[in-house]
Amino acid sequence: MTPRTPALVAALAALAIGAAHGQTCTDPHYRWTVKTTLALQGAASTAGTPSAMLKWTPLELSAPP
Repeated sequence: MTPRTPALVAALAALAIGAAHGQTCTDPHYRWTVKTTLALQGAASTAGTPSAMLKWTPLELSAPP
């Protein structure tokens, strides 16, 4: 181990810690509300095929607020 190794390790650790971002969703668990909703519980299921899915209109994507 060279004399510079501890300084390099400390610098890399500080960089990783400084670049971390927290979760911004409002659910206590990511997408928990969507995954556990009972809104469509009584709805009839529909059959889907890959060829039909490829014809779906894509969702509008936008940057987060």
